[in-house]
Amino acid sequence: MPNVNDTRQPETHEEQDVNVRRVTMAGIGLLITVLITLGIMVVLMGFLLGDEREQVLADPPTPLPAAVPGLQAAPAQEWLSFQATQEAHLATYGWVDEAGGVAHIPIDRAMALLLEHGLPTPAPTAVSTATVTPAPTAEANE
Repeated sequence: MPNVNDTRQPETHEEQDVNVRRVTMAGIGLLITVLITLGIMVVLMGFLLGDEREQVLADPPTPLPAAVPGLQAAPAQEWLSFQATQEAHLATYGWVDEAGGVAHIPIDRAMALLLEHGLPTPAPTAVSTATVTPAPTAEANE
């Protein structure tokens, strides 16, 4: 039995086209708005930068003298000298902080002491004496 309340119209195509005149007028209005905004920006930039432009043209800046780069005269020799200093530091005893009692020792001696005594162990921390009671299981209830 057909539904009596079904008053739908049959589907058809769009019968009205786009209003070309309105779309064209909207585009022209947008173009005019952009041109007016651009004109206002040009006038404001000329007004705000006018004094600076005249000053720059009248008094050009003086160039700064070029800085001489700090190149090494003999890089290979300086590297060898630096390396010798570092190796001497690794092979001698000396103070790092005498007031704090911190000294440096030769690397070979440090490795021998490490093998002999091992790495230092951290101090034990206080362990809680609280006991944990296990939760009752299904077997315990039977």
